[in-house]
Amino acid sequence: MKISANDFKYLWVLAGLLIAHGVHATEINLLNLANKNENDTSLGDRVIVKLDASSGEKYLTGNNSDGQLLATVNLPMESEVNMRFYLASISYDLKLFLLADEYQIKLKLNPMGRSYNQLSGNALTASTDDASGAWENGYNKVRLVLTDGEAKVYINDVFSQKATLSDPNLVFTQLKVNSIDPLHSNGSIKTAIYEIKAGGNVTTACSINSSTPTNVNTNGNNSTGSTTAIIGSNLNIHIPNASYHTLLDTMNLWVDLQLVPSTDDSLMWRLSNYGVIQ
Repeated sequence: MKISANDFKYLWVLAGLLIAHGVHATEINLLNLANKNENDTSLGDRVIVKLDASSGEKYLTGNNSDGQLLATVNLPMESEVNMRFYLASISYDLKLFLLADEYQIKLKLNPMGRSYNQLSGNALTASTDDASGAWENGYNKVRLVLTDGEAKVYINDVFSQKATLSDPNLVFTQLKVNSIDPLHSNGSIKTAIYEIKAGGNVTTACSINSSTPTNVNTNGNNSTGSTTAIIGSNLNIHIPNASYHTLLDTMNLWVDLQLVPSTDDSLMWRLSNYGVIQ
């Protein structure tokens, strides 16, 4: 779509107005470890917050056995998850899952190779292996992006692999990380997670749960009734909670608006999806 200089100015005015009224692209820090106390065990099952004495940064690790964390999220297309972590050696790996009811994306991470850096799951049409060659020894970051009907993986900002989603309209409502190994008996780190962030076209309906998530609405794209609307990087708009007034009743809906390509420099959105908030 061609946008003239004049329309570009109006687009930024529109974006400013939307942001002023609570509409914005966002990034959510799921762990927020800086605000957690050392030895906090509330972020998952068999996990504990520890302090890295060398860096002064807090991290999440297993608590005496392999741990896991589970987060309530809201990840439609044009969303992403970023995780920064440490694995001590080839003996350890991490597994990151995105879940949408019976569908899943599984990303198995092992920086030292062994063909374990695999993207798979029944939400994808095929499994793929890492081809980035970008892994570092110990500290790494991974980015899992949902875009244009695909799941793409970046390792340390280098493209690694991608696979096509079996249904591009899936909205992932849970994020799970498991195989979080505990410390060695001498106190050295096996597995450490420093940061997990959700970004892009993601709502503020995201939180860490120590057990099965609550308030997950399987009938639509909104899980908590948040009124914060989101503009994705492609200018598509997600409104998690809108009051719809009919002649007979009032309903609360979640709404997705998709930018429509134009040949005359106009900016238009169409209703692409909606659902009733229960």
